Amino acid sequence: GRVFNRQLGDFNSTTYYDKVVFENPTTYSASQYDSYGNRIYNAAADFDKNGAVTQSETYEAYYRYVEDALKFRGNFRAPRTVTFGMLFRF
Repeated sequence: GRVFNRQLGDFNSTTYYDKVVFENPTTYSASQYDSYGNRIYNAAADFDKNGAVTQSETYEAYYRYVEDALKFRGNFRAPRTVTFGMLFRF
C-alpha cells in the first residue's frame, strides 16, 4: 500500500519561477532546473497565475493529483482476457 498522507513540510520550500529575472538571482539558480536542464516550474500547479509555484501550491497540486488518481484508478485495471482454441487431427 501507498501512503498518500503528506504534510506541507514534506515538499521542497523552494519557489519555482516561470521566467528568469536577472534582478532576482533565485530565478536562475540551479534549484530551478532538473537534471536534464529543464525548468521545474509547472503552470498547472501555479493556481494564482503569478509565475511562481510556492510550497503551498505544490502541496495543493499534489493533493489534486492524488484525488484524480484515486478517482480514475478503476480505468486502469487488468484487461479482460478471452481465450479461444482449436485442435485439428489428421
